[in-house]
Amino acid sequence: MEFIEYPVSGVLKLWHLVLTAVGMSDIPAWTLSIALLVVTVRLILLPFAYRAYRSTRVLVNLRPAMAALDAEYADRFTSADRKELLAKRRELQKAEGYRVRDGCVPALIQLPIFIGLYRFLLQVARPQDLEAASHSGIGALNSTEVSDFLQAEIFGIPLTAYVAMSDERFDFLGTTGSEVLRFALPLCIAAAIFTSANMAYSIYRNWMTLDENNATARVIFRMMFVLTGIAVSVPLLFGLLGPAPVAILCYWVMNNLWTMVQNVSLHVVLDRQVPYTEEFRTHRRAVGEGRKARRGEAKEAQAGLERRAASRDARISELDYTMNHSALEEVRQGAAAERDALLKEHADDKESVAQVVNREKLEKKKRKARQKEVMQAERAIRAKRRAEQKAAKAAGAEGPESAPTEETTEDTTTEAAGAAIPEDTPTEEIAEGVVEETPAADQQAPTAEPAETTAPAEPAEPSGPSGRSEPDEKPYRGRHRLAE
Repeated sequence: MEFIEYPVSGVLKLWHLVLTAVGMSDIPAWTLSIALLVVTVRLILLPFAYRAYRSTRVLVNLRPAMAALDAEYADRFTSADRKELLAKRRELQKAEGYRVRDGCVPALIQLPIFIGLYRFLLQVARPQDLEAASHSGIGALNSTEVSDFLQAEIFGIPLTAYVAMSDERFDFLGTTGSEVLRFALPLCIAAAIFTSANMAYSIYRNWMTLDENNATARVIFRMMFVLTGIAVSVPLLFGLLGPAPVAILCYWVMNNLWTMVQNVSLHVVLDRQVPYTEEFRTHRRAVGEGRKARRGEAKEAQAGLERRAASRDARISELDYTMNHSALEEVRQGAAAERDALLKEHADDKESVAQVVNREKLEKKKRKARQKEVMQAERAIRAKRRAEQKAAKAAGAEGPESAPTEETTEDTTTEAAGAAIPEDTPTEEIAEGVVEETPAADQQAPTAEPAETTAPAEPAEPSGPSGRSEPDEKPYRGRHRLAE
């Protein structure tokens, strides 16, 4: 985070130069520079926070339309349908002015700056050797400026002091542990109050826009109550029991106060600029009522199962007594049959109630199974197509020239044969190749047969050094057959 510490320390140094230029003494100017540093950084990040809040508000207003799209494509799992759904989602978001980067980029920008600011203040307020005569520079601050910062005080309390510091360090700083505690305790309480107020307001805003159909959103909403307790306890525990200098406590108070005011102010502005639509409010009420009705139905089914189970258990106990004490075999058999029927009825009843209670989970499981089947079928089709393409490419690579020539020759021969053979020629004669050509066929034969000499083929002369000759060509059987 050193690349963040340099600009943060540069802003702190710039404010110190400004304050000293207007007549403020050198060492007290560092105390006020911390407050001005927090204000400057938060003002720089304010436009990004506004864009993030606004994009969230636009996305919330789009929820009814998004839910309608999801319902439309609920039973369509092919890749083409998924792409079509994503395309419609993007078109809808673009039409309403929503951009995904508006919700992600501001957080990615703010988080490193907050971490860099905290790290810089922590390093400046807690040097490795507080008693040293000189200190190494940090970021844009040189050694002299760091030493002057370590001498800064606020209401007579050094900025580097903290409650858990040893007595030797308190003596070196010229203060006592009780004085630091009296100053640090109100700061820790104020930081905890502002933190709890921020978390409470965030919980309220999240409750207003909670998506009841989203299980992840419901879990996160519940986790916020746990995180609230942790966030409130951190300033108290770390500020009073940990190495938290006064400078860090002042930063916590100012930063948490700014965050609280900023959250309330931005939401007030957005309530006027981008208010919640009536469609969203209606959709939210309908979803909440539907989920409440499903929970009530599940509770009623569970209660009904318990009542019926109690009645069956009582009857089964009676049947067990009859089976153990009756002297008649027919009575015992009837009791056993009735007992088995009750047990089977209870198992069926329990299964039906489980389907009602776990309806959402079962439906989600079925959709996932169906989606998996469709994806596997698409993968199989794509694999088959790839195999066919590879086979076609392999066939083309084996004979790129000979294969087309043979096909052309075969087609030409077939056409010529079809033109030369009369229509009334028996099929047997065509198959045996003993059809005598008519004068019309005699005139068409030269165009159908390959270009060859009319004389019988002579044996080939020996060629090559080995004296071997090529095999004799087959005699032409067209015109010579007529001549015979």
